[in-house]
Amino acid sequence: MQKSIALAMSALLASGAVLIPVSASAQDTLEKRQNTDYYRVVNLDFKPGHNDEAWEILYEKIAPAVRSLDRNFVALDWESGPWDSTVYIKLDDGYGALEYADSPQGAEFMEALAKQEGSKKAAENVMKDWVSHIANDSQDLAHMHLPPADEAE
Repeated sequence: MQKSIALAMSALLASGAVLIPVSASAQDTLEKRQNTDYYRVVNLDFKPGHNDEAWEILYEKIAPAVRSLDRNFVALDWESGPWDSTVYIKLDDGYGALEYADSPQGAEFMEALAKQEGSKKAAENVMKDWVSHIANDSQDLAHMHLPPADEAE
């Protein structure tokens, strides 16, 4: 008899029949986050001896192009640990920005860089030079909770 009960329970679990009430109640409570900003976090490890050149491109080329778009630019240069710098890029469309092969935000940045540098080719050269200084990088996603709209004012 115990074997029959065990087989019946296994069949129910395998079919998902036992989970239907749990799934329905879980969907009832699903809510999209409110007052949240989403960020791509890029950790950068520069090639040995390349820090000064990389930071020059980051702060004298990339940062001004980003700021010309009225976007905040946040970069941290590490004193310890495996990374030389970490850049935080706010995702305008939240995680939806990740659905694009080439994001509108990235295209807008390249247009601003091209305007700043004088041509599309010059902007591409800046980015090619930038990448040439990077030994290793990692990208992560993060979010930041903001105060409710009525408290922000």
